[in-house]
Formats: sequence, C-alpha cells, structure tokens
Amino acid sequence: MKIIKISFLLIFIGLFLGSHATPEMAIRSRVFFMGYPISAIKADIVEYEYSDGVQGFKITNPPIE
Repeated sequence: MKIIKISFLLIFIGLFLGSHATPEMAIRSRVFFMGYPISAIKADIVEYEYSDGVQGFKITNPPIE
C-alpha cells in the first residue's frame, strides 16, 4: 500500500513538472484546466515584447467566454 501511494505521488509530481516545463506548456495547461481543451491544443503562443521592453507570452485566438 505504501508503494502505491509513493508511486502515485511521484507520477503526480512528474506530470505537474512535465506540464510546466516551458512557459508555453504552462499557458497551455492553464487554458486546458480552465475548460478549453481544444483551444489549449490549437492556439498559437508567441513571445511578445511590451512597450517598456519586458518580454512575455501572448496566446493568439484566445478562448472567448
């Protein structure tokens, strides 16, 4: 029973780290868990530079509520 709990915990940690390995994957995971799985897969995520020189990421064709 203890091995099953440890295995489950390690799998959960691995999935969490794997889905947040890059900023693009973190954004896709967030959109997926917000309830938009198709948009999470199909949307393009591009680097975006703000007017003050700070870089960020922008999702094109975001889901609309």
